Amino acid sequence: MYGRRLRFLPFELLLMAWPFHYKGRKRIENPKTRMTIMKKMKFFSAALVSIALVLGACSKEDVKSNNNAQDNEPQSFKVRMTDNPGDYKALDVQITSVQAFNAQSGWVVLDSSVQSYNVLDYTNGSDVEIAYQEEADSGNYTLLKIVFEPEATLTLNENFDSIAFGGIANAVINVDWRGSNEVLIEINENVNSEQGANVLVDFDVANSIENNGDGSVDFTPVINEVENESTRVEGQVVATANAMLMLTNGNDTLTSYVDASGSFTFMGMQEGVYDLIVKPATSELEDQGQSTFTFSNVTVVEGQTTSMGQIELQ
Repeated sequence: MYGRRLRFLPFELLLMAWPFHYKGRKRIENPKTRMTIMKKMKFFSAALVSIALVLGACSKEDVKSNNNAQDNEPQSFKVRMTDNPGDYKALDVQITSVQAFNAQSGWVVLDSSVQSYNVLDYTNGSDVEIAYQEEADSGNYTLLKIVFEPEATLTLNENFDSIAFGGIANAVINVDWRGSNEVLIEINENVNSEQGANVLVDFDVANSIENNGDGSVDFTPVINEVENESTRVEGQVVATANAMLMLTNGNDTLTSYVDASGSFTFMGMQEGVYDLIVKPATSELEDQGQSTFTFSNVTVVEGQTTSMGQIELQ
């Protein structure tokens, strides 16, 4: 704070700064003199407290600066998860381990506790912390590994199409895992004496579920890093209880669904010009002869939020 550490003065030197001389324990009989001394003592006590607070703050700043100056000081590593949703009510999974690969020292376990999540609770801009380590090894991290318990449950919406799912009557399905229960995600994060890592991953539920049409569902988690979460497209679809949305530039396509209020959020896409395609699920709109609505020339700028406002389908 001041470039050098300040130290408290010995109490004897502070006494010398008092605006009067203390003469031992002799009783001061003059009331006016005693009142004047008491006022000065109160003022001086308050001044001491203020000085102590300032010096204490300076001392804390010095410690912080000294810690940051140390070479290879380990910093925190946080992993958060959000959901690019699917047209389902819930997807319940268990995560048993979150690890990160340090190019210098190998795999680092960030969290090994068993955690249960309904992935669909974290949609449209909300997220949940799934791992945190206060002092991670310094270095460049290139991979993230999320290990799942190889059991998951998919809950369909109340108005699900029974025929599309092989005529099932139960809306809760135990999904069949396909492939490994360990998901590797490419990242590029540096942890050193001056910075930590804060990684947001997107669980793409819509592309993780495959309906076999016979009452069974295949499950292969599709998870990617959101490289720039401040780049967003947001809006609200009105006059429909549910809708699927696609944001596409011809090469890349992101899929999402509205939440209970009709709101939606896309984030982490590359800047450019996109088309927003809205496909409502309500039969009323389909009866009008139009089931898909396209909004062209949606401009996405890196680091900014593009607001679509309220979208009326008509």
